[in-house]
Amino acid sequence: MFRPVPGRHLSRDGLAVGGLAVALGMPLVVALVVLRDPHWLTLHDLAQVEMRVRDVSGGHPPALGLGGRIEGYGQTGSHPGPVSFYALWPFYELFGASSWALQAAAGVLSAVAAGLAVWLAHRRGGLMLALAATAVLAVLLRGYGAELLTSAWNPHMPLVWWWVFLLAVWSVLLGDVVALPVLAFAGVLCAETHIPYVLPVAALGALAVGVVVARGWRDPSGRRPLLVWGGAAAGLALVLVAPPLVEEVTRDPGNLTVIVESFRHPSSARVSRGEALDVWLEHLDVVALLRQQTAEVASTTDTRLDLGARLPGLALLAVWAGAVVVAWRRRDRDLLRLHLVVAVAEGATLLAISRIFGPVWPYLVLSSWGTTALMVLATLLTFRPLASVRLGVVATAAAVAVAAFAVDSAYTDNAEMELVTAVGDLTSATAARLDHDERYLLEIDDPVHIVTPAFGFVLELEKRGYDVRTGERHAAAVRSHRTIAPTDADAVLHFVVGEDLITEWRSRAQLLAEVDPGTEAEPPLAVFLVP
Repeated sequence: MFRPVPGRHLSRDGLAVGGLAVALGMPLVVALVVLRDPHWLTLHDLAQVEMRVRDVSGGHPPALGLGGRIEGYGQTGSHPGPVSFYALWPFYELFGASSWALQAAAGVLSAVAAGLAVWLAHRRGGLMLALAATAVLAVLLRGYGAELLTSAWNPHMPLVWWWVFLLAVWSVLLGDVVALPVLAFAGVLCAETHIPYVLPVAALGALAVGVVVARGWRDPSGRRPLLVWGGAAAGLALVLVAPPLVEEVTRDPGNLTVIVESFRHPSSARVSRGEALDVWLEHLDVVALLRQQTAEVASTTDTRLDLGARLPGLALLAVWAGAVVVAWRRRDRDLLRLHLVVAVAEGATLLAISRIFGPVWPYLVLSSWGTTALMVLATLLTFRPLASVRLGVVATAAAVAVAAFAVDSAYTDNAEMELVTAVGDLTSATAARLDHDERYLLEIDDPVHIVTPAFGFVLELEKRGYDVRTGERHAAAVRSHRTIAPTDADAVLHFVVGEDLITEWRSRAQLLAEVDPGTEAEPPLAVFLVP
């Protein structure tokens, strides 16, 4: 049914494919324009991401990913690798090295991934399949929302690249070795950036490599392009995985060892098999995707879903199974390979969900929606072959889906603006009392937040040229070069959260600044100078 598009056709459809890629990127441009004002700062985990992006050219290039709920051998571990930080860096610098620039960089990478997905679809089935993929991808992107797609947080960074990876695997299974470097980059970015992708990427990567090697063994005439593109992919993958591998062999224990130990002996109980199955089924609910509930659906307790809640996922599975049977009876090898990609991805995702320990937060399983979208596309292609559909119908569907995404993007806003404003005001007031020539140790007394906004406070002072660092216990969050021993500091600051603690500190140290966000959810913040 599908065949790689010869190069001579690329010039004919190139403008159309480029136009589709631009169309998918335009809603993200709209969102970024909206997010430009009011001024926003990165806090919590995003502040840690921005620190690492700045470190790419700041003399401390990162070798690992963001810290996570990973513990082993008495150490806090990180997600496997730093690829996302290096990918974000050039765009972050281009847009001004600000917090908004980090959003812009994330948005650009999401748009690039969407363009690559359209390009891969075009290679498989020409303009018709490119249009169909655009329509489904626009629905998926709208389901995620522009706020997630312009977020550099590690669970959000791989969302569109996962779809690129799935399409690249399908292309490679069909003999399109040109897709191998794309497969390598997208797969490594997903697996290094967020651990839940590791098992699915490993399973599909092994499948693709196995098929490529077997094909090269059987067909000597095709070995030259295989060696060229396969060599390029292998070299690219080796460069991308080098930093965490070097860290692993030069540190004892290395981060990869800590990750393995964390999953061998988790700090919390793993989800039950029944809960894992329920979470998996929840993410096969196409209606939830259409309702933009992608960041809400996930079980956080061991309460089982009732039959009614399982039915949407079971219905999609039944329809998809029927599509597989139809493709089998047609002996449509191209479609069968697409269904194989979906099957392996879904199976590996279910296995990955079963390895989750602690609460099943929605961000842990966001990639499942991408696989569901591909399952829908594969099913539609099976029951309604593109050859029987008019080009105008598919183009209209794509246009409507993109337009809906663009309209929603116009209403994108930043979360926690009250807290962001408070931290910004606190930073300005504190900076006015500090000396650029002194080194400060910042102690943090924050019993309120899971991840303290103090990291954003440190980052903003760093941007203003002040040398303010935390204690060693926060090294996993801010990295060791942003820590300092008390004996090496010229003065000690205390970042304090909550009225009771602020009242207590008033009698112990000099108040430099205090700000009240003015909401019930966010208590006042203060910074004290210890004499």
